[in-house]
This record gives sequence, structure tokens and C-alpha cells, in this order.
Amino acid sequence: MPTDTLPSYQVALEGFSAFERAAMASFFRLADRRLTNYVQATSLARCDLVVADTDLPEALAAVLEAGRIDDTVFVGANPPPGSLGGLPRPVDPVQIVRELDALVALRHPEVAPDSGPISLLPEEDILPDDLDLDLSLAAGPDAPMKRGRVRVPTTTRFSGGGRDVLVVDDSSIARKFLKQRLERLGYRVQQANDGESALEMLTHHAFTLVFVDMVLGPPNSVDGLQVCQFAKQRPAFGAHNTPAVVVVTGQTGSTHRVRASLAGCDGFLTKPLIEADFIDTLDKVDPLLRTEQPTGFG
Repeated sequence: MPTDTLPSYQVALEGFSAFERAAMASFFRLADRRLTNYVQATSLARCDLVVADTDLPEALAAVLEAGRIDDTVFVGANPPPGSLGGLPRPVDPVQIVRELDALVALRHPEVAPDSGPISLLPEEDILPDDLDLDLSLAAGPDAPMKRGRVRVPTTTRFSGGGRDVLVVDDSSIARKFLKQRLERLGYRVQQANDGESALEMLTHHAFTLVFVDMVLGPPNSVDGLQVCQFAKQRPAFGAHNTPAVVVVTGQTGSTHRVRASLAGCDGFLTKPLIEADFIDTLDKVDPLLRTEQPTGFG
């Protein structure tokens, strides 16, 4: 697809050294075989998204003064309170593009960034983007009444009951967004940003549920399927405490579903996550989630 037909987003680069700014702008231009295209904006006032250097106080102040905190990928040691998260230094253009994809997808789920590779140079093969989309929740429908029973009007309530969930994703925006949604349902959520950390946490803590991205980090690192296999085949707290595992991925092909199934996953969600599918999957893997409270007799 020619780059001039791609959805294009203007990205302001606030702060950073001249070298870092040039590197990011060049990467935007070279990552040209995608369904979402980023270009450097001329100013903070004329941009769709922002990448800001939290180590430069004036850059951070400019973003906050402009009210653009929700549109910004923060890079540095101190992302501001209320932000969706940040990336540590050194600046990694691949990870910045993944976080920009997450911001785009949260705001415009109908414009799903490509799950194909980011292309730097023809001979260079970068990991596929794994994109994080709308996880907004709403109350689901009441459970259907069974025939032959007294009709009792009910309201469906969802409660995680303080059960422990592990969210594994290398996107800080994706982790925080899913964490917030699960906590609103009453779960206690811990996070891991790579497969190695997830294995360590699974070894030392009994989780009820694990949500894991299929692609985690660079080649040869522990991926989501390996995390799933570890959780299902080597439960640290006995077979009766094996967690349910839900794979969440931008990889939509049937092959990926088969691979996840062979790894032992209990649920498979593709991005963008549809509200009803998200709740239905939770209902399937956590039988204690859905409760019905009587409101009166009909």
C-alpha cells in the first residue's frame, strides 16, 4: 500500500537530544509498510500525538500545560501522575511506535494499526506490532430465565472478588489500561512487562487468571505461548491451583489460535477487544465472576 494512502498521524517530539529526535523522525519515515503512518509534527499545537522527554522539565511542563497528557508517550524516569505509563531510556523507536499504536487504537478502534512487521530496512526483520485496543466495559445482559421457574427480576453483577490476576504485556499503555478495567471488576492485578518476569511471578505467586500477549519483546525472549505452557504444565502451587490463561493478541489468523490452544490456553481474544467477547471470556474462565442479585418478584 503506498504511504500516501495510509492513515497519517502527526507526532510532536517534545524534548530529547538532536540525535534522538532525528533517530525517531527517521524511524517514522522508514516504518513504511504498515496500516498506520506517523510523521513528525511541526509543533505541539499542530499534532495528533506526542512523544515527550520526562527528563527535560520544560518539555514535560509544555505537555501538561497543553492538556495533552492522554495523547502522550512519555520517555524517561518520571512519567507524570495520571499518565498511561512511560518507557525507560535509552530511546527505543520500535517500542515508541508500539506505544503510539496503542494510543491510536484506544481512541480509534476502527483504525486498527497493522499487525505486520515494522520495516526499518529491506534486510532487517523487526518483531510484529501487537496492538492494544479498546477494552471499555459496560454491564452485560441479565442471564436468561429458565422455563418452568418463577420469574424473579434480577440484575447481573460482575465481581472479581479480590482474586489475583497477572497481566503480561510489553506495552505499558496496554498493561495499565487492562489493569484498570480488571480492577474495576474487583480483581487484584499484578503486571509483568516481559516473559521472563512473568515466569518468575508465576513461580512465587498463585494467580487465578493470567492475561498474556502473544508477542513479548525481541526475538529469542520468552513469548506469551511459553508463559502459557509454563503456567499450565508446571503449576507452582499444585494442579488444583493451575491458573486460567487468556491469550490476547493482534495476531488474528487461525494458526495463532491453534498454537495458543496447543499451549494450553483457556481463552483467546483478538485485538481490538470487543466488550461482549471480553466479558464472555472472563465469565468462561472465572465461574465466580457473574452473580445475579434478585430485585423483586414478577
